[in-house]
Amino acid sequence: MAPKKLTDHLLAHSPDAFTSATNHPWLRLAGTSKLPTSALLAWLTQDRLYIFSYIPFMGNMLSKASIPSVSREKSLEWRVADCFINALTNVRRELGMFEDVLREHFGWKEGGETATKETRAYQDMFAGAGAPNQSI
Repeated sequence: MAPKKLTDHLLAHSPDAFTSATNHPWLRLAGTSKLPTSALLAWLTQDRLYIFSYIPFMGNMLSKASIPSVSREKSLEWRVADCFINALTNVRRELGMFEDVLREHFGWKEGGETATKETRAYQDMFAGAGAPNQSI
């Protein structure tokens, strides 16, 4: 039997949460180019800072995974490792996109951003969850 897709499970389990997350006024403004420039700039710079805590977190999670030398296609351990590897690859691409947009549309130069308390909370969460004494 093929494994059930996480997306299908989440949509069946929490349709209201999906609607709330995908129909937010902020997303509507961004999607129609009506989001104030200052709000977009703040979001891009904060999400960029968030990524810098997400990358080591995913690396720490990958280092904790028990990856067998067999069952590459079928084992849960390999599927978990692939998920972490794909997350790292995708977030690196996202980081590049953010930096390109910041440079091209805002004249941004790297450095000088300070994390907001909300971004700092995410950074702290990832640092704690990825700590050596924490399990996957």
